[in-house]
Amino acid sequence: MHDSTISPVLVSSTIPASVEEIKPEGWALKTSKKAKRFSERQKSYLDEKFSIGQETGHNVDGETVARNMSYEKDERGKRRFSVDEFLSPQQVQSYFSRAAAKLKNRQEEITEVHIAAAEEQAAHSLTHATVLDKCELVYPIVYQSFNLCNMDAPKDYKKLTTAMLRSMCKYFDLDVSNMSATHKGALY
Repeated sequence: MHDSTISPVLVSSTIPASVEEIKPEGWALKTSKKAKRFSERQKSYLDEKFSIGQETGHNVDGETVARNMSYEKDERGKRRFSVDEFLSPQQVQSYFSRAAAKLKNRQEEITEVHIAAAEEQAAHSLTHATVLDKCELVYPIVYQSFNLCNMDAPKDYKKLTTAMLRSMCKYFDLDVSNMSATHKGALY
């Protein structure tokens, strides 16, 4: 009789993998590269190219700069950069974007400083004009009903009494303490 509980067995037609060929778990996942700072030589080169673009008004393309890095020579005619120092077009473009942002921030800071200085100068000018307006003598010089600019000295001044002349001097903040009270001529 047949035993109905027997299961079929599948047989592999491939040769079993060796231990070296077995990959660890997660081997197919993307790995992220560690960010590496640019060297001073790379920064110097990129700054040169960026400033050329700023001076000429024709921004340099990141792809062109990245490609030209492999051809650059130093003053001795040797390669300026080694293979591991070459940058990708994306790295160059990112550097240029950061440099442009820094430049824009500097220009905005300068503009803010200029605005603050202009506001301070305007406030100073307004204060200066106000002080001069308050302190300057106004033409014609008038005391009560007398227009002192139209008076014909000394004939018209002789009509003024000593007390009136002292009052005028006090009104115009003139010191008359050292003048004789009886000598009217000393006041004019």
